[in-house]
Amino acid sequence: MNFWDSSLNPKSLEVVVNFVRQLASCPIIADSLIANGFIPWLKDALNCGVLSVRIASARAVYELSFNSKTRKEMGECGCTIALIKMLDGKVVEEKDAAAMALSKLLLYDGNQKVFRNGERGIANAVQLLDPSTQNLDKMYIFSILSELVNSKKCRKQMVVVGACVYLQKLVEMNVEGAKRLLESLGRGKIWGVFARP
Repeated sequence: MNFWDSSLNPKSLEVVVNFVRQLASCPIIADSLIANGFIPWLKDALNCGVLSVRIASARAVYELSFNSKTRKEMGECGCTIALIKMLDGKVVEEKDAAAMALSKLLLYDGNQKVFRNGERGIANAVQLLDPSTQNLDKMYIFSILSELVNSKKCRKQMVVVGACVYLQKLVEMNVEGAKRLLESLGRGKIWGVFARP
């Protein structure tokens, strides 16, 4: 943590965050990091102006989100909001890292609420279903949307911004997980009314 505190060059934080991410694979070390106040620093790194630091930080969130307590702490600290913004990033690698982290954070109900109430969360996630978006693991997006699909309001939002159209294309491409999410969206048969090309 001393290196983190004394670092003047944001780019050098990438090294620290990547190191922490590797350490976080050990639950005992991860617990120690969290107990020593690492989460607020991680939230700041997610908002850093250096792309590589944001990506490394999102991956660290994924590794550290191993239980409900930690997911709750990260959400309360503002990590969920920062990651939602990253879903709208310009680089696919940033979007993928954010989706990866959110797929874990949204396992906690409180973070789902933050995501639902966010202005662009669902729309940004649905846009990443577009088959033309290359080098992005759709499973993380499926996981995010699956956590929200039980809400009628969220289902409607997903459908309105084109989720069913994208998912149908992914089903035709035999992308694993697409069919299950499409069927979940089809509950109540509202998707046929709202789907757009």
